[in-house]
Amino acid sequence: MSEYRSNGPVRAPQHLGETLGAIFARYPRLLGTLLLVGVLLGLLQAATESVQVEGMALLEAGEMPGPAFFVAVLAGLIGSAYLWVVALLRADHALAGDRGNGAFARAGRVLLPVLAYALLYTLLVVTGLVLLALPGIFLAVLLAPGVMLIVLRDSGVFAALKRSAVLVWGSWWFSLGILLTITLVAVIPLSIAEIVLMELRQSPDPGDWLTLAGFNVAVMVLVLPLFTSMAYTLLEALEARRRNVIMEEDLLRRAGSSG
Repeated sequence: MSEYRSNGPVRAPQHLGETLGAIFARYPRLLGTLLLVGVLLGLLQAATESVQVEGMALLEAGEMPGPAFFVAVLAGLIGSAYLWVVALLRADHALAGDRGNGAFARAGRVLLPVLAYALLYTLLVVTGLVLLALPGIFLAVLLAPGVMLIVLRDSGVFAALKRSAVLVWGSWWFSLGILLTITLVAVIPLSIAEIVLMELRQSPDPGDWLTLAGFNVAVMVLVLPLFTSMAYTLLEALEARRRNVIMEEDLLRRAGSSG
C-alpha cells in the first residue's frame, strides 16, 4: 500500500470538526460491514472473561488459578487483537469501495507485528506515566496511530513508531481532541454495559451466561464501528495534514530559491 492513499474523489478531512463529522458519517456504513466481527469479538470476550473472573476471584483469595485462567487471558488478548485488525481491514476495504474478502487471512499475517507494537507502546506509555504523568500522556497520543500504520500501510514495528511520531508531531492537540471526543461518546454506553455485566457475573445462575454473551455482543456491535471509524479517519486526516505541511515547505523553499 502507498504511504498516502485516497479513497475516491472526496478530500480527506483535516480539521477537527470535519474529521469528527467524517467519523460519525461513516459509522452507519461500517455498522453493517463490521456486524460479523462485532458478534465474534463479543462472544470471544464473553467466553474468556467468564474464565478470567473466576481466576481473579481465586487470586484475590490468595489461591493460584488453574491453567485455564492463563489460557483465557492469552486467548482474550490475541483473539481480540486479531479481530480488531480484521475490523480495520474490512473498514479500509468498505470505505475504498472494495469487497475485502481477504481481511481474515491478512489479519493473521500482520498479527505478530501488531502484538509487538502493542507491547512496545504499552511499555513506553507506562514508563512515561511512572516517571511523570505528562510524558506518558504525550506518548500515548503521539504513538496511537502506529497500529493503523502497520495494518493499513504495511509499516514495520519501528517504522510505525517513527512514522506515527512524525504524523502526530504538530497535530498533537488535534489528535487528542479526536481521541477524547470519541472516547467520551463511547464511555456512556460502555459504562452502562459494564455495570450490567458486573451484576450478571456475580449472579449464581449459570443460565445468565447467555445474557452475558448477548450484552457483550451488543456492546461490541455498536462500539466497534465507532472506534474503527475513528482510527481510520484519524490516520487519513493526519496524513492529509502532513502532506499539506510538506507541500507548504516545498513551496517556501522554491520561493526562497527563486528569490
